[in-house]
Amino acid sequence: MQLAYQYPESTERVALVASGGLGKGVNLALRAATLPGASTALQVLTAATPRWLTAATSRAARAVPVLAGADLEGLLSAFASFGDGGARDAFVQTARGALDLSGQRLTGTERLHLLAETPVLLVAGSRDPVIPVDHTVNAHETLPRSRLELFDGAGHFPHIDDPRRFTDLLEEFLTSTQPAHADRHSLRRNLQETR
Repeated sequence: MQLAYQYPESTERVALVASGGLGKGVNLALRAATLPGASTALQVLTAATPRWLTAATSRAARAVPVLAGADLEGLLSAFASFGDGGARDAFVQTARGALDLSGQRLTGTERLHLLAETPVLLVAGSRDPVIPVDHTVNAHETLPRSRLELFDGAGHFPHIDDPRRFTDLLEEFLTSTQPAHADRHSLRRNLQETR
């Protein structure tokens, strides 16, 4: 989003998938990553968890359809990556850059109007445990010309939960919309109109 409104001449369309930055709320685990000592806690937790347990959890969850899915796989993959100090520290620093204990500190909602002339596709899973789906719905209401697609039953990775639908949707969005032809002058005009 930020790239789109800062460099409108480089942006023809925007597709946001399970996007953060559209509201304050996020899940507790992400907010906890902003606490002092989070990197150390993740290091201890990953070091104390045998690799076989993570693999067994993944296999067991696949046998229970309610638990299986892209969200669990994403969580287990993220957890495994925390064993690497660089990945762990990057995650914690990224979380601290955008979040605090109350949720997202940085939101793009006050700048969404700058995308009014740009084709925007908003995609979210109806059961996203990370970013509330209401954020995406509210962004669509702010941008009435945007296109909203909710993947029923999908979580935080709707593009993985239903890749065929996502691919078809993205291809159709790219071929059926006219690219935006904004430039710095149009950005300046839009910013002046909001004063």
